[in-house]
Amino acid sequence: MNDTILQVNNLEVSFFTHVGEVRAVRDVTFSVEKGEILGIVGESGSGKSTVLLAIMSLLQHPGKIKAGEILFENEDLAKKSNREMQHIRGRKISMIFQDPMSSLNPVFTVGNQIAETIITHEHVSRSEANKRVLELLELVRIPSAKTRINSYPHEFSGGMRQRAMIALALACSPQMLLADEPTTALDVTIQAQMMDLLRDIRKETNTTIILVTHDLGVVSEMCDRVQVMYGGRLMEEAACRDIFDKPGHPYTKGLLRSIPNVKKGSRERLKPIDGSPPDLITPFDGCPFAFRCPHTMNLCMDSCSREWEIGEMHRCACHLCNPEVKALLDERGNE
Repeated sequence: MNDTILQVNNLEVSFFTHVGEVRAVRDVTFSVEKGEILGIVGESGSGKSTVLLAIMSLLQHPGKIKAGEILFENEDLAKKSNREMQHIRGRKISMIFQDPMSSLNPVFTVGNQIAETIITHEHVSRSEANKRVLELLELVRIPSAKTRINSYPHEFSGGMRQRAMIALALACSPQMLLADEPTTALDVTIQAQMMDLLRDIRKETNTTIILVTHDLGVVSEMCDRVQVMYGGRLMEEAACRDIFDKPGHPYTKGLLRSIPNVKKGSRERLKPIDGSPPDLITPFDGCPFAFRCPHTMNLCMDSCSREWEIGEMHRCACHLCNPEVKALLDERGNE
């Protein structure tokens, strides 16, 4: 994993509503390497799903990319027309949406929908497409695939519909798969099966995966690298192990304290993060977490911190990670 397949630079996304401009994504920069699984975590409204929609150019009115670059294979997707993106969606980048029932057309069979995608992008015959559909359904482990190829979405269980969505996303062997909360509506047993499936797909096809989720348990099992978002900004990014073992940002620490830790036993009380997410219609220049952070300083209210390197491939946007601020606080603590 040493080749960058996606580079996002200073991405800004806003929704221009009747009550004002909602700044959903603010100055987000990151890269994704070929064959890795990148997790993006954070509370609802933090901008995770909006980043995926921006990459796919699927932002609906009144959403708009205000600034920034989305470089995929050195081409800026943010500047491409919808017609140009139609040749990229499904063929080079595919997306698994949160609700498979609303993503699959109820009046066509599952096999037909997957076959149409293959025919549209690869211009093969119907028989060749159907053969590929059967292979895909078997790849995602749908039982009795030969029979199920002619079933309608309502005849599938929730887990099977999500498998069908993964098969649809993989129909044209894309280089990158974007998964937006793919396990939200599934029970824990099916969730585990979905995660195993995505891991196997990465292993067998070397497909790059960006996984958006609020479930840190899923992240710990799945991801090579993790990004933490809050208030439309990127708060922290590191290798998965470092996020859990050496979190740098107070928000990341708060997220980790709010989930059960099996290593420490069931008697430890969970500690929710006090307060509410920020108002993105009137965001201020300071750190979006300042009003909920137990370590807020005047500096946090005045400006949002730049990203500081706090370890190998570990960056954190917090003033507490600034060496000069740390030195000053240590000096005051020793007085």
